[in-house]
Amino acid sequence: MIISCKKEGQTKFVYVSKKDQEVIQKYAKNMKWFRKTKKKMTSAEKKIWREIQKLEDQITVHYKRS
Repeated sequence: MIISCKKEGQTKFVYVSKKDQEVIQKYAKNMKWFRKTKKKMTSAEKKIWREIQKLEDQITVHYKRS
């Protein structure tokens, strides 16, 4: 499976090993739900979200091919 992602404004393609595909598909489904829900936020919620995103970026572990 090959997935695409944005890194520094450019689209990158990453091969996902067969053993990791189920997890990656779950993450993709969660992200799709999140983006849909995010569109419904009020401006106050969006301000809170930006702060949460800053924290999340600090603790996110990125997928590395094995």
